[in-house]
Amino acid sequence: IENTGMANFRREMNFSAEFRFMAGKRMVGASGLGDSRWSGFLLTSGAQIRQQTEYGEYRANSFFADQATSQGKERPTLANDGGTLVVDVGSSLLLKGDFLLGGADGRKGKVDLAAQDLIIVSDEDAPGGAGMVKVTVADLQRLDAGSLLLGARRDASGLVTVKANSVTLANDSDHELVAPDITLAATDTVTVQENAVIRGSGATSAETLTLSGSGASADGALLRVTGQGLGEVIRTAPNGDKGTLDIKSGAVVKGEGWVNVDATRETRLAQAPVIGAGGGFAFGADQISMGDAVPVG
Repeated sequence: IENTGMANFRREMNFSAEFRFMAGKRMVGASGLGDSRWSGFLLTSGAQIRQQTEYGEYRANSFFADQATSQGKERPTLANDGGTLVVDVGSSLLLKGDFLLGGADGRKGKVDLAAQDLIIVSDEDAPGGAGMVKVTVADLQRLDAGSLLLGARRDASGLVTVKANSVTLANDSDHELVAPDITLAATDTVTVQENAVIRGSGATSAETLTLSGSGASADGALLRVTGQGLGEVIRTAPNGDKGTLDIKSGAVVKGEGWVNVDATRETRLAQAPVIGAGGGFAFGADQISMGDAVPVG
């Protein structure tokens, strides 16, 4: 927009599709102070301006993604990514609404679901257990989230506060829990029941999760599966007094990208995780024994 210097200009004039004169006044914000007379302003299209001079244009989505890549850092959350839904439950949960978490040309959104004792079941008729917050696989799948964090919540920096005492996966092969990035986290026990199925599938960045606290407050268990990427988990100096991960016989734990197993007291793997081609397995524990002669304690 260019002030033409034409005073008391009161009408619009079109010279071409590229040039247009408009009447206007210059004002100082909402103060009411400004020109008393109308002036003529020349409005020029972006295409015409680019023929007259050169502008360097930067878009946040590409600029910050390229910057992270050049610096060897994780890609940050961008404007065209889906948002974050955080649900912190006291005693019961009805998750029946429609949630639009798909990003416009970006990543799908994140969902954090926390409760003191959480159980994921196949359908509404499945038993939940006394004092446990029950959620069905169908409700979680309907969210269409890029990242599911069950039993905890994270802040914008990726710092995770574990809220659940226990998280139990009790679905079946007809009701698989599937997402690009799924994490089950608890301060005491994470259990994958017989015939339960959890699968990491789909493109994702699998951002690093840093667990808050140290010492006793860092104790806990965690299972993470991804469709792509390591899905690193950072835990600082736990005591190891509690934190049991129990994957029972017949359970299916699959990561087309990675499977991350982390428990500060005990890990029970009655069923070995399934790793996709080109994927990997990460194991976090105070002590790791391999072979037939496993030492006691």
